[in-house]
Amino acid sequence: MLAENLVRRCDPVTLVASLKQIVERKRELDFPWFPARVVCHDILGQTALVDLAGLRDAIAAQGGDPALVNPVVPTQLVVDHSLAVECGGFDPDAFAKNRAIEDRRNEDRFDFINWTKRAFRNVDVIPPGNGILHQINLERMSPVVQVKDGVAFSDTLVNLAAGGGEREAVRFGHPSGTLRVGAEVALVGGEWAVEGVDEPQCAGVDGGVGEGGGGVGRDRDISHVFCGVGHSLLISSTEQSCDSERSPSFSPRGCTCETSQSL
Repeated sequence: MLAENLVRRCDPVTLVASLKQIVERKRELDFPWFPARVVCHDILGQTALVDLAGLRDAIAAQGGDPALVNPVVPTQLVVDHSLAVECGGFDPDAFAKNRAIEDRRNEDRFDFINWTKRAFRNVDVIPPGNGILHQINLERMSPVVQVKDGVAFSDTLVNLAAGGGEREAVRFGHPSGTLRVGAEVALVGGEWAVEGVDEPQCAGVDGGVGEGGGGVGRDRDISHVFCGVGHSLLISSTEQSCDSERSPSFSPRGCTCETSQSL
């Protein structure tokens, strides 16, 4: 997937050297990555949209056309970080009451977010009350295969919650920072097969340690976790999808579960 991304998007001047990092399993150079989508929740996502609105104001002040300021890469915002539970589940109307409180407290914010959906091209907004970003990404937003200019390629994304300015730059067609080939961890038939990683690091993956829990972590440089059939049979297809979608939370760059009869 990374190699295809490079062939399609990388500067020809650095393409060969970048591909060699992947093909020859080298770790000498960083190479760019161009995600197909940007996803964000309403806290950090709103800040990114405010930046776009500010750019439009600046362009207008200089006599330019503000309507030309739009994300180049599709940007999807999910409103899922504004809900506070004021009414407990014992109340049969708890959901409706909590949603009403959420709308009242965030009226101005939600008005602005809804305006961006109408004002900008390549901006989509999932309104509150529909679930969390990760769930919605799996169930509704990911096309699995992207098609652009007659070329089909794997769907990829970057989450603004997992990075700063460089992630915001993806909206304008810039790469999401740079990558370097890391070690791979495989779980096949319940046994770890590891390239350059010690057993305690594998245990961090095996334990499914989440954010802030001291899991694998980027400092340990795990590029990918692969779960073979022996492990995949132990968890449902829903759990496999969640493990893959949330892989940045235990910090490998990706997680793949081998297709099995359980799917």
